Amino acid sequence: MQYWKGENLVKESQPYQLDDNKSKPGPSRKLTFLDEFLLVLMRLKAGLFVQDLGDRFGISASLVSRICITWINLLYHELKDLFPFPTQGLVRKNMPKEFAQYATTRIILDCTELFIQRPSAMLAQSETWSDYKHHNTWKLLVGVTPNGQVNFLSDLWGGRVSDKQITRESGVLDLLQVGDNVMVDRRFDISAIVPAGVTVNMPPFLAGCDQMTAAETEETMSIASVRIHVERAIGRIKTYHILDGTLPNTLSPYATQISTVCGLLTNFLPPLLPPANL
Repeated sequence: MQYWKGENLVKESQPYQLDDNKSKPGPSRKLTFLDEFLLVLMRLKAGLFVQDLGDRFGISASLVSRICITWINLLYHELKDLFPFPTQGLVRKNMPKEFAQYATTRIILDCTELFIQRPSAMLAQSETWSDYKHHNTWKLLVGVTPNGQVNFLSDLWGGRVSDKQITRESGVLDLLQVGDNVMVDRRFDISAIVPAGVTVNMPPFLAGCDQMTAAETEETMSIASVRIHVERAIGRIKTYHILDGTLPNTLSPYATQISTVCGLLTNFLPPLLPPANL
């Protein structure tokens, strides 16, 4: 069950007038486009409060909010077009040497949880409660290519939902092709739900045994040594401090857009691993 997407609420809000043409209706612009973009990046990256940004830029807090909402919705659509799901050929062309043993890997999946303010509604409290974090959270499914580029971000789900359910219903499996391999953690037991012709690399379970065999231990360490790059990519996303603290309820209608924008902005950084042919 998806929790917050916010699309309808966004449409009901009053977008900030971005047009320079003052003959058109709407409030006159008090900041240039570049200053507005800088303000939004400061809100996302540094996690500055709305009132703080208003004081810094000499505008009201309500205007800061409208600017942020408008730009975040714009970036949400534009960045997804700028960074589409990469083709199988492109991923393999840029395969790092660290993945020589797993050369068909198309995507590495992991979930991360974002702390949120406790919702006032009892149902929302229940749906967002995470037994793992002992806190109300949103859960985000993150997919990265072997070189560390973020190539998939799900909508936000309540923290109660399992990682497997998000993977099944987020649409990421529909993007895979015959010959692809998905690398996941133990809790992602998705072998039964991936499309035909797609394989899964997952560390072995104990399966009722007291300890793993030497071969299983070696396989676990081998997968972990390359799967860690999805955790590094998630670490990059959380350098956007708006996601690193506790998100207030006032941001709930736009939270999916915010997390997606922060995730895709990390793709402007150098890849975590260079291609093997460099």
